[in-house]
Amino acid sequence: MRKTTPAILVSTVTTVVCLLMLSCLAYAAPPASTQKPASQVQAVPIGGASPFNRNAPPAGTITITSPASGVTWYTSGRYEIQWNCTGSCSLVDVTLWLGGVKTFVVGTGIGSGRTSYTVPTNAAAGSYELRVTSDYDTGVEAKQSLSIGLPSITITSPQNGNTFYPGDKVTIALTISGNPGSIYVGLYKGSYSRVMDIGTMSSLQQTLVWQIPDPPPDYGQFNIHVVGNNVTADSGLSISCRYSYCTNSSGKGVCSNLQTDSKNCGWCGHDCTTKLLNNGGAIVPCNQGKCGAPSCPQPNSTLCTLENYYYCANLGSDNKNCGACGKACPSAWQSCVNGTCACPQAQPDLCQDPNAFGGYRCTNMQQDVNNCGKCMNGCGYGFACIKGSCTCPSPNAVCGYDCVPIQSDTSNCGQCGHQCPSGWYCSQGACLQPPAQSQPDKSDQQPGEPKKGKEKGGR
Repeated sequence: MRKTTPAILVSTVTTVVCLLMLSCLAYAAPPASTQKPASQVQAVPIGGASPFNRNAPPAGTITITSPASGVTWYTSGRYEIQWNCTGSCSLVDVTLWLGGVKTFVVGTGIGSGRTSYTVPTNAAAGSYELRVTSDYDTGVEAKQSLSIGLPSITITSPQNGNTFYPGDKVTIALTISGNPGSIYVGLYKGSYSRVMDIGTMSSLQQTLVWQIPDPPPDYGQFNIHVVGNNVTADSGLSISCRYSYCTNSSGKGVCSNLQTDSKNCGWCGHDCTTKLLNNGGAIVPCNQGKCGAPSCPQPNSTLCTLENYYYCANLGSDNKNCGACGKACPSAWQSCVNGTCACPQAQPDLCQDPNAFGGYRCTNMQQDVNNCGKCMNGCGYGFACIKGSCTCPSPNAVCGYDCVPIQSDTSNCGQCGHQCPSGWYCSQGACLQPPAQSQPDKSDQQPGEPKKGKEKGGR
């Protein structure tokens, strides 16, 4: 074995020490130009990473637990975001990135480990990256890929081209992606001409049953048109006539069963109801395409005729058909009660009156001075009808044919025929002279003129 000289051993040790020092400097020491003065160096807690030392490992970890990678969010939708954190990530920022550019800030300084987010309606569709980043150390960060899409609606029922008839029940079913909000459903001609409203739907209610009116607003091709937030959908359908398509008197098309339709009985335009009075209540059925006999469907109604036209009347209460068809009550004051024309209880008597409508009116012969005790028995001047008798009430007196107030009548003052002097008046049956009048004004008499007055022998 060769002996190692002391000089060689010292040289080898020196070389190893120098190599170790160079390695340490290369790993731990930053360039001299980037070193900070001792007064600016920030202390780093044990186990933590300094934000000024980019070469230090992250001081914690973040794991996104919701949403899962690759899910799709939709505009206007609200979604939950959850994460787990260890180390220096008690407060985080949550952001959305599109194409490497921060597009939306979900929240900042969040310390709860969860938050919720409503995707803006103006968000562009595409592939995004969800980032949860520590406020303390940006190196502590988690990323999750997801997509943002626009809400969509697909009408799965009725299908394009389906045909329905008046009275049919139509199930409108939708497949909805995202949150389109409240969804309007209407019946349209084309895409812009609204025929009628059908109803509203939502993401929670994706089916709706609609019964087609009978008769419908029209026949032909239509669209079921649905509208949500920034999304629409259409599905075509036909509403057809189950029987025969006729044109009514106003020129509008109607669907008629020629076996049962009284307006189109047997053929279009064959009207069984032409002999019915308007609003008369009578009907004429169409049986197997032939007009039947007119009848009255209302209870207590009788079929009446007027100049070969039919109408229905309640003979027990109809003033124009009281007790029999065409028998009208003679006075408009009367009512038909149980088939008999009757005056009201307060005026139970019917008397002729040329000034009344129909020439008759109801009255009370116990009180009516024109019909006292019987019709057309009129009481004289001043008389009252009391219990059916013409009576001159006290203190009046009968003078000739009149009932005169002798307490105040100057022609019959106190008794019949007692005439008060001219200019006098009658009070309490006595003629009285009016109070004396004032003397005439003589201020207009000229000196030397004779006194004004009645000359002797004058008239």
